[in-house]
Amino acid sequence: MGIKETSILVVEDHDETRSMITASLSHEYSCTGVTTADEAIRLIDSKHFDLAIIDIHAAGAPGLEVCRLVSQMGLDTVIIAITGMTDLGYRLRATRQGVWYCLEKPIDTDKLLVYIKAGLRCQAIARLRHHGAPTSSNARGIVVN
Repeated sequence: MGIKETSILVVEDHDETRSMITASLSHEYSCTGVTTADEAIRLIDSKHFDLAIIDIHAAGAPGLEVCRLVSQMGLDTVIIAITGMTDLGYRLRATRQGVWYCLEKPIDTDKLLVYIKAGLRCQAIARLRHHGAPTSSNARGIVVN
């Protein structure tokens, strides 16, 4: 899959933050931004997203509920949570709902890009293994065909 074919859903009720995230990613990825968890749930029901960036305090249904639903649906969507919360217990709860990474606000776009690339790399490896494509690791642990 080409990099621009990678679809990312951004769920953030703060217009400025959502615009900043989508603008910083749209040159590499196909981004869709929504303001509420309810909108996100409707979109996820109708379209596949490779990755979702979810404000876990977004308006409407709690963002963690969106994470739980994506996880229960058996989708391989990588979930990155964004939050103003620094509580480690809260982050642990988020990982139990299918979140791969938690990123604190204000958003560091460089760190976000690292998380996106790492998550998509893990997803690609899992897809290869799931679909039976032969893979092996080189000495540094990098999957090669």
